[in-house]
Amino acid sequence: MASKTLDEALNKALCIGPLNEVKQNLINELRDYFAHRTMIIGEDATARDLFHDVFKDVPAFKKEQS
Repeated sequence: MASKTLDEALNKALCIGPLNEVKQNLINELRDYFAHRTMIIGEDATARDLFHDVFKDVPAFKKEQS
C-alpha cells in the first residue's frame, strides 16, 4: 500500500537490510508515494502543484550569512 506521508515512505524504506536493498526500497516507496499524491491532487496538476503538496510540511532552510 502506498505511503500517505513522506515520513511514512522514508520509514518504510529505511528498514534493516543490505544497503542496496534499502536503496531499492527507498526508490520504490518514493515512486509509490508520488503516484499516490498525483492521484489525490489530480492528473492535470502541474509539477509545482505536486511539489507543494509533497513538501508542504517541510520547512525551508535559509542560508546562514557569514
